[in-house]
Amino acid sequence: MSYGVLLVDDDPFFLQVYGDYLRSRSFEVETSTSGEQALELFAPNRYQVVVVDLVMPGLSGLELIEKLRERSPAQDILVVTGTDDVRTAVRAMRLGVYDYLVKPIEREELVMVIDRLQERATLYDEHARLLHENILYAEVQQMFQRALGVMQSLDLETVCERLLETLSDVCNAQGAVLWLSRDDAAEMSMHGYRGLVESAALPMVWDPVGTVAGQELLRGLPVTIGKDLHQVRREPSPSAAMLVPLARDGKLVGVVQLSGKLGGGFDGRDAAHSKVVGDCAATAVGHARRFRQLERVGLRDSSTSAYNMTFFIDYLGRELHKARRYRRSFSVVRVSIDNLAALRQGLRSEVFPEVLRRVFLAISSVLRDVDVLARVTDDEMYLLLPETDFLGGLTFARAARDAINRNAFLADIDRQHPIAVSFGPAAFPRDGDDVDQLFAACTRRLEEARRSVFRRLHLEDVDFWGAVDLLIGEGSSYARNLVEVSPSMSATEDRRGTSRHNVFPAGFVALVRQESLLEVARQSASNGWLFLGSDWSKDGVDLADQLSAIKQAHVKTYVIGSGHPSRLRSATEAASVRVDDGRFDDHEVVLLLAEHAAYGFLAKHRGDGRAFGFHTADWTLVEGLIGKLQDNYHLQKGTT
Repeated sequence: MSYGVLLVDDDPFFLQVYGDYLRSRSFEVETSTSGEQALELFAPNRYQVVVVDLVMPGLSGLELIEKLRERSPAQDILVVTGTDDVRTAVRAMRLGVYDYLVKPIEREELVMVIDRLQERATLYDEHARLLHENILYAEVQQMFQRALGVMQSLDLETVCERLLETLSDVCNAQGAVLWLSRDDAAEMSMHGYRGLVESAALPMVWDPVGTVAGQELLRGLPVTIGKDLHQVRREPSPSAAMLVPLARDGKLVGVVQLSGKLGGGFDGRDAAHSKVVGDCAATAVGHARRFRQLERVGLRDSSTSAYNMTFFIDYLGRELHKARRYRRSFSVVRVSIDNLAALRQGLRSEVFPEVLRRVFLAISSVLRDVDVLARVTDDEMYLLLPETDFLGGLTFARAARDAINRNAFLADIDRQHPIAVSFGPAAFPRDGDDVDQLFAACTRRLEEARRSVFRRLHLEDVDFWGAVDLLIGEGSSYARNLVEVSPSMSATEDRRGTSRHNVFPAGFVALVRQESLLEVARQSASNGWLFLGSDWSKDGVDLADQLSAIKQAHVKTYVIGSGHPSRLRSATEAASVRVDDGRFDDHEVVLLLAEHAAYGFLAKHRGDGRAFGFHTADWTLVEGLIGKLQDNYHLQKGTT
């Protein structure tokens, strides 16, 4: 590197002689004949040394030194003068000059002094470089120590909590959100968050690889972005947010979004530190998942692949902790083979174990990778369904029943020896806040399912309209205003009053529709189904005003039957399904299933404006009727 020298002296001869000599020794030299001119030439870090004559007209040498010190306190300065004044020398030295030379000056002496300055500057630079490297090394060591703290656990939840805490602390972030990959898919689901986070505004599921920052994330490189994850874009640092990838073996294990940095935005230093933590965390997450798989293998039943209850209770406790912390829902489902004793007695000894195994496998076939199935006894099992509300538990029960019915081996056995399987779902926090409360709710629902009309009438064996006919019964039983309950109709009623037959007065159908819509409005934030079935072309009912009140509700609404209600499409998001099979010409159907409500209304018209039929609040029956209606008319089964 060239060494710059500025000579300041009012003597042109001095500047000429010493300037040429210094240039011959490979110094870059500029000269100035006054202090004012020197200030114009001077800039911090432009010259390694400034040689100043103390006695100059205008701005004196001492005044020039003071102004140079104001601009660059660390600037090296040499003083030359023709007067040997001790007081002037002391004052100059107090201003921090390196040396004081009295004219006439030997050229070699000046070069020797400048060489000493150069050596000193080199030592200072080396010291500063080593100090900076030591600081960086200490920071990196500290980052690795922090990262090792993340890796010191094989429990996935502990790893994730430590990761969010460490990244927030390292980067001074006020908010941190973690998404983890699931089921070997590109999409990731939110696993946890920490600090000042608007979780409702963030996507529960998203694909970071599909964003503009996807390639950098796959290479394990943190990316500074804007705060809006719905439209990811790169931002120059310092930025409002930063994505920290958890990349391993060319795959993205997870992504952490950091936001709200104290004292500014996220910069390159934050990216470097977070990369160290993110790389170690990716390994830690992989190890935790692998350990969980090994743990599960060791705790599985060899014949059914179900876990034991020890593992299930432990896993349920961790899921409960996570759901409380992040305000999420999950479901627990108790499953029972109700007639196990009869099956054991009626089946050959070699067939009975295979029936049990096939039932477990059929149920397992509709489980997700995150779901957990545990075996209690031969006739009982429990399931844990993370991120699943109560309706999701009911939907799973239907899917499991369908899987059992589709199994050819079990269907063949069922013809001779019926297999009765009941499901009792419960959801957190809807049905309880601890394990005991959830298990008690599962048991209660299981008993309700066993007593349900759906089970007593074996409605799983008929289609939707076959079930409607069985539930409404013979019209002759409604000859009077009071229902004459026949023996066949008594099976559809229960002592608790949840299911009843009745003769409904004129206008009652409209009232049932209105109350169902009001219930949907009250539960607008919950998922569910509402089916309104009628002959809309003949009835001439205008549902637009009533349906507009539930336009923002999450309950999926179907208006099904002959014709379409007027103004329907402009008033609501409800799906209108026109059917021309003639069954809705004389039938009224209202089926509502939401998080906190279940109601079914099935009726036929009479000539006097009244209707007769059946209504129920039986959860299992309403859910079963909805499933059969969806199957009958090929309707979408999801609630979201």
